[in-house]
Amino acid sequence: MKLIKAHIKNFRLLKEVELDFSTQEDRPLTVIRAANETGKTTSEYALMWCLYGSSAVLPKKGDYQLCPADLKKEGVRNVTISVEIEFEYDRVINVGKGNQEIEKCRYRIIRSCVEKPFESESYRRSSEDLKMYQITAQGTELVSEAEAKNIIENSLPETLKDVYFTDGDSAMSFIEAAAAQGVKRKRVSNAVESLLGLEMVKSTVRHLGSVSSKFSKEIDNTDYAKELEILNDRIQSFEEDIEEWEAETQLTESQLHEGNVELKSIRKKIEDALKLGDKQKLVTQLNNTKKKFDRAGSSKDIELSGLAKLVSDEKVSKSYLMEDAIKAKDILNNLNKEKKLPKVNIPILEELLEKDNCFCGAVLKSNSDDAKVRRGFIADAIEGSRTSDAIQEVATGLYYRIRSENFKGQGEPWLIEYQKTSSSYQNTISTLRDLENEL
Repeated sequence: MKLIKAHIKNFRLLKEVELDFSTQEDRPLTVIRAANETGKTTSEYALMWCLYGSSAVLPKKGDYQLCPADLKKEGVRNVTISVEIEFEYDRVINVGKGNQEIEKCRYRIIRSCVEKPFESESYRRSSEDLKMYQITAQGTELVSEAEAKNIIENSLPETLKDVYFTDGDSAMSFIEAAAAQGVKRKRVSNAVESLLGLEMVKSTVRHLGSVSSKFSKEIDNTDYAKELEILNDRIQSFEEDIEEWEAETQLTESQLHEGNVELKSIRKKIEDALKLGDKQKLVTQLNNTKKKFDRAGSSKDIELSGLAKLVSDEKVSKSYLMEDAIKAKDILNNLNKEKKLPKVNIPILEELLEKDNCFCGAVLKSNSDDAKVRRGFIADAIEGSRTSDAIQEVATGLYYRIRSENFKGQGEPWLIEYQKTSSSYQNTISTLRDLENEL
């Protein structure tokens, strides 16, 4: 068996764990390293549980709780526990008489159950469900439970699980320096015997010895050579029959699977036919759904109009301009305090050109050269002030426009209202989609 990947869900403290095992020829080893009490041994138990089930793996018999403890504290009533393993397995197949080939097969095995934790320390676990699928180029095919157990036993026997699956504590106990030499020797001997399946060989030898002893007691001096030959012929015939029966069994299981798929399809058609109901009831449901659809459409238009108003609301502009607007207000307020607003030169200078004398007493309305020079100075001042007066006029208008405006705190209320309206609009769109599907 070559492990490819595993998915562990709600097994003890492992709520959602993906394990990808290295399968490269130059890097065939996967190391799981973590701090103490973080789930390394739990991962080992999860993999063994998936392959062999609770009775063969979990300690403390029925008192070993699987679901995470924090889910129990949160009051979750039903917890689904599942472990999924994908692996490769080299299967020996018969090709003709006396010939065999190795076929590389890929499988996915899923073991799951449901636990119902209670407020007390007790809990209740449902019976475990085991499913195995063979993965091929055409897709996945369900394998019967009996065949699944046979595949697991052939690829990794349950008697060798403690050799292939071991944790750090067991390894440290195996190699601890404090153990006596005899104890260490015994541990190594037991490990080698388990690895080679010697216990099964010993059991077979004992059984053969018992059969041989019993046979020796019952045998007589009769020449059984001919009968032995007949029996050997019958055994060979039975072996050929067994091969045919195995092929027929596989064909029957395939037909049974196809029959189950067809039965499921027929039941689905029956359920769909029963759901049609009577016509009058369907007409009533159709009319009610149309009314709901129309109401939802009206609501959508109203909410969309509300969104449009929110987007063009003055609060949006105030929110975006807040920092610059506050700085501008400070500048304009300072100009006003310094009596620089409003301050316009051109009207005063133009009014001065219409007077006979300047404020200083100098003559302006005269044909003398001095009066002409003075009026020329004033005209030049008017032209030179046009740009500054335009700026002053804009600043003055802006000052009186925004001095009473409040720019702070405009964004958050608008955003709350926008989120509320937008959420309502999205819900209405979703409702319309559901009603359209229903129609």
